[in-house]
Amino acid sequence: MIRTITFPYIRFPAYPTDAFPVRTFIERPALQTTIEYQGKVFPNFFFSIIDSGADSCVFPSIIGRQIGIDIYSGRSEATVGVAGSGTTFYHSVTVHVSIQGQLYHFDCYAGFLDGLDQFGFGLLGHHGFFNLFESVTLDSKKKIVELKVEIP
Repeated sequence: MIRTITFPYIRFPAYPTDAFPVRTFIERPALQTTIEYQGKVFPNFFFSIIDSGADSCVFPSIIGRQIGIDIYSGRSEATVGVAGSGTTFYHSVTVHVSIQGQLYHFDCYAGFLDGLDQFGFGLLGHHGFFNLFESVTLDSKKKIVELKVEIP
């Protein structure tokens, strides 16, 4: 049996720029997130963008450090993305996300990238998030996310 979970994009404040002088907000497919490592949970939630362009789940290094992860001891991969180029270090964590007020958690081999520290948000990518579902639909016109999950 397939269950469909649908929820709206989240509206974030945004400052006007030369390119977008009247912009006051940006709507993104995002979830409230927290991370757990060896029983220690990051005390506050942060937002993670559901990113169809991200190969894996990647979070700001500063968040990993705050829950005791020795970031640079992880397996490394050179990456290029929204935060520029850099080295992402991978560790096994438990990710908690809130969807429509319900908390879900999953084990994840996630990366930590110093370049995301300046943005303060994580990325939920194909390996670790998308692969948990039968399908993930990002409807930019309707500003909704649709997750289809198989229920045993």
